[in-house]
Amino acid sequence: MKKRLLATIFTCLMAGITYAEVLFFDPSYFKQPFEPCFDPKLFDVLYYKPETLEVYDVPEEATPYLHVNQAFTTVNNGSAGEIRYSLFRQNINVKASDVMNEKLEQFSREVLRIIVGNGKMPKLLECDADKRINDSMVFKTFNGTKAYCAFIKKADSEFSKGYKYVYVEFMYKITQGLCVRTFLGNDLDFFGMDKKLNIRPDSDFAKNYNSFVFMDRDKKGYIFPGRE
Repeated sequence: MKKRLLATIFTCLMAGITYAEVLFFDPSYFKQPFEPCFDPKLFDVLYYKPETLEVYDVPEEATPYLHVNQAFTTVNNGSAGEIRYSLFRQNINVKASDVMNEKLEQFSREVLRIIVGNGKMPKLLECDADKRINDSMVFKTFNGTKAYCAFIKKADSEFSKGYKYVYVEFMYKITQGLCVRTFLGNDLDFFGMDKKLNIRPDSDFAKNYNSFVFMDRDKKGYIFPGRE
């Protein structure tokens, strides 16, 4: 039974149908480092909501292969777009050291392929290789541990439908899990970017950037905001 299941999945992947199927099977079969978190009570994260953000419920049929836990619509520099959060709990059967060494990057690439769809796969950059974000910022600003990011110029998937550009970040907090944050827009003004893709520090995008933080629990289990 198990051999038949694996053979079927392998055939689907080779046919290029989707990487999404792997994410929603029992992670014990594949030793995936993360599993989708559909209950927000099981993931300690705090969203900040500036006046420019409006809560938005993304229809399930719009994101069939990548769940969305929280979404906001916003207007940056006169251009409308969305910010979406997809949460994944860490699989307790996978060592944190394995996640840090290789599995985080592998899993991020699988999710990135879902977002890109039929578009051109962009470079997945470790935070230190991208001047927009670094390990120090991940820890001090988001209370995280490690991160990867990518900018998609021409996404072509169900998830990105209606948008041309997607900036995606894979924020990881050790032992807790992964927060996939996506910014979706139709022109570079939404991202506050110039033609060289540098983000202007005075842009609305930069002002709304620090919109979430991983939270912590004390020894008694009480939740409190993470580092700022």
